[in-house]
Order: sequence, then structure tokens, then C-alpha cells
Amino acid sequence: MEENIKPIYVIDCNIIVKWFIPEKDSDVITKLLEKAINKEFDLYSPAIILLEFANVLTKYCRRNLLTESECTRAFITLTKMIKEKTINIIPLDTEKVEVLSLALESKLSYYDAEYLYLSRKLKASLITYDKTLKKFTDR
Repeated sequence: MEENIKPIYVIDCNIIVKWFIPEKDSDVITKLLEKAINKEFDLYSPAIILLEFANVLTKYCRRNLLTESECTRAFITLTKMIKEKTINIIPLDTEKVEVLSLALESKLSYYDAEYLYLSRKLKASLITYDKTLKKFTDR
């Protein structure tokens, strides 16, 4: 009997930001995350996504683009999605040197290199709106 294997994707922080903070293409991201919630495919991200998202929320709050309670709610929702395995977090603690090498070789930031490294490790498509990182998704 053939096993039905679900597609897997690696998402970066830009995807999460578009889901929580309405902007261009947020509707596309909402549909993507609804499909993940319905387990049509699996989403993965390196653990760094939590730090990056917290940093984005802090900036939005300081610029008065979001209230403190909106920022807190968004962060709690993301941690809940991780706990419920809507987004699967993969720590890369033992692969930091490899990620650094990839960052240096590709001229990506270390943060972006983590997403690229994980997508290659899992043989998964990388979903991003980051123009620099997106160049590597077509390779």
C-alpha cells in the first residue's frame, strides 16, 4: 500500500509577519496557514523564528503601529501554533558552524542562512517574501 506523504515547507519570519500584520499578500499567507492548520502539509522553521518575530513585534510596538497588547497576543498565538505543531520548530544548535559557512558562502545574513539551511536539510521548499533569500529558492 502506497503511503500518502504530505508536502513540507520551510517558512521564514516574513511569512509570519504577513499573517499577523495585514499588508500586501496577507490574504495569500492566511490561506497558506489555514491549510497548515488543516494538516494539508507541514510547515517547519528554525527556532530563530521566535527571536526574529519578537524583534519585529518590538519594532512595530515602538513605532506605534501595533499596541502592546496586539504584540503580546500575536506572540502568544505564534507560540501556540508551535505548541500545536502547526509550525514545527527544528533547533539547529548542533549545526551552527554549517549555517555560518552557508551564510558566508551565500552572502546571506546568518538568520536567513538558517532558513535556507533547514530547507536544504529537509529537502523542503522555502517560502519567503525576502527578495535576497528568494533568489536561493529557485536553485
